[in-house]
Amino acid sequence: MCSTAAPSPALQLVPAAKRDRGPLLQFIAQLYDHETIPFDGDRVGDSLDHLLQSPHWGSVFLLQRPADNPADPPITVGYSIVAYLYSLEFGGRVALIDELWIDPNWRGQGLGRQALERIEQDCRDRAIVALRLEVGRTNQTARALYQRMGFQDLDRDFWTKPLSPAAIGDPTPSH
Repeated sequence: MCSTAAPSPALQLVPAAKRDRGPLLQFIAQLYDHETIPFDGDRVGDSLDHLLQSPHWGSVFLLQRPADNPADPPITVGYSIVAYLYSLEFGGRVALIDELWIDPNWRGQGLGRQALERIEQDCRDRAIVALRLEVGRTNQTARALYQRMGFQDLDRDFWTKPLSPAAIGDPTPSH
């Protein structure tokens, strides 16, 4: 008799609100630590507040799964930030998955795949024509997932030039 693992509970993409700031900043700090990105809580918090107040720029989502006990509130297992832009190359509105984080305690259960599926559907519902993301060259686990989900490496790199001392934690302005 074959045993099959029970499917993981359905992940929900829940729009974040100002009241979610604290838990979001904790997740963001974890992501930045994992990716060795300088984390300035004040700068990131101010940017998060601005995005939460400006939904035309992008969406902030909590990634939640149902609690084991239906009477309990859902469990937040991660977050995602999706930014909106326009591209002539792609012929319309494009979304960038700027950040996607699943708490390490919840990994390996298909939640990353579910998060990407929910984000993709949200983008389709918004008439977005392409979905982009960036991934570290050495993050083979994420790269494999993105490839399985249909993302393509267009053999180009995103390059960044900070235009503000606050950008990417850079203490000096770029000239």
